[in-house]
Amino acid sequence: MGIYQSSGKTRNPLAGIAMVVGVAGAFASVVLWAYQVDPRGAFVRTVASRLGPGIALGDGLMLVAAICGAVAVTLAITGSFGGSMGGSSVLAVALGVIALSYPVLSWFQLVSRPIVHRLGSG
Repeated sequence: MGIYQSSGKTRNPLAGIAMVVGVAGAFASVVLWAYQVDPRGAFVRTVASRLGPGIALGDGLMLVAAICGAVAVTLAITGSFGGSMGGSSVLAVALGVIALSYPVLSWFQLVSRPIVHRLGSG
């Protein structure tokens, strides 16, 4: 193989970005699902104490999950237009779907309990 020949390997930077954004969205959705299962659980209290009050809870967290999920799926699909959908694109789509799971079900009113702003009180 000469110095000007390609090795055949290609990189997909959009899929890499989609994976990072998908992880953030999936984490937000996992926190929302954890709250749905056990509102006073240790995981929910730990996350709430680290993120603090305000945008990190309730509607703000659901908005982060929805935006990150939509961006992850869009970037992964866009990045795969040039050829076959690689493993990183598939993982990014899966993370995006996980991120979108709670917000979509909430918007269709299949999930009814929202996160309240004061998890430790009461």
